[in-house]
Amino acid sequence: GGVLGVRPVELVYFQVDSSSKLNSVFRDIADDPDFVAVIGPATAEQSIDAARLFSSNDIVMLTPTSTASEIYRKFGDNNFVWRTVESDIALTEKMMLSAWASNANKVALLTTFSLYGSTFFDWFGFLAVEVGYPTDDIHVGRYGLEDTDPTTDCINSVDELLANVPDVLFAVAESADQIGCIVQAVNNFNATNGTSVRLSFTGSGYRADVLSGL
Repeated sequence: GGVLGVRPVELVYFQVDSSSKLNSVFRDIADDPDFVAVIGPATAEQSIDAARLFSSNDIVMLTPTSTASEIYRKFGDNNFVWRTVESDIALTEKMMLSAWASNANKVALLTTFSLYGSTFFDWFGFLAVEVGYPTDDIHVGRYGLEDTDPTTDCINSVDELLANVPDVLFAVAESADQIGCIVQAVNNFNATNGTSVRLSFTGSGYRADVLSGL
């Protein structure tokens, strides 16, 4: 009924700093009949765990930031999982079209091992070929395994990709440290080799505060 139905909507905020705390919050919400909907959580992994729990308790979950295609695959027919953003398959297609429109002859992708990064990994090569790139001019690499240093673990992967001298490197970064690592690695490669590889981040890398600091 909402406000017009004399049922004012009350917003309850939860702030968590660990996975165990987040799972505890999920259970508290699912066990409380007063909660009818949830906005969030932030990441694809969190959203999949939450969706399983909330939908089984008839709680609507809106996911305004989780864009991994895995969520659509798992919950596309679930009436309790609502999406307010497109899958990153659409973003990957836009990346390819932008590279083609800028006359880039070679393209490369650096992505993480997360569910967010996996969407780009799964679709980048296919969509690049669809646009018109030969397979020899498409290069893909990954980084960011668990227990690695996010300030340095991108370097080897960046160097391997840039050794092919692509015109543009599309990069997935999910933290300030990862953004810094990639920017520095690309700058170092260009300065050392006299190249001018362009760097383009996906949505999670659009951090004006971090990029201006760099």
